[in-house]
Amino acid sequence: MSEQIGSSQGPEPVIPAGPALAIAEAVIDCADHDVELAFWSAALGYERGWSGGPFAQLHDPAGRRLTLLFQRVPEAKIVKNRLHLDLTAADRGAEVERLAALGGRVVREMAELGARWTIMADPEGNEFCVVQGGPSGG
Repeated sequence: MSEQIGSSQGPEPVIPAGPALAIAEAVIDCADHDVELAFWSAALGYERGWSGGPFAQLHDPAGRRLTLLFQRVPEAKIVKNRLHLDLTAADRGAEVERLAALGGRVVREMAELGARWTIMADPEGNEFCVVQGGPSGG
């Protein structure tokens, strides 16, 4: 006879109904908080939050979008990011121009599987994408 979980050896384990984790914020490595905070606050309409030591935060004043935390690190960015932000825009071309005027740089234009997007880099070289769509990506 096979043994079942929770049989005479004690109570059954409590399994949460859903994940017990949530994304708190996205952390972006940088060399200079001031440069990154200026770019990203203007790009997203975010406000400066707390800062201390190697950390500085930007947050959505409405509290609906992901918080960004910038962490000062001694090493420079060398290779492509393993994780990046995708930003949606109702008018991708206009937003790419605006972000470039703020200090961003166009890396390349992409078209694949019927979608078009622009790969950009912030003033310190961190890549992000601007995709056509509304606030929900549609």
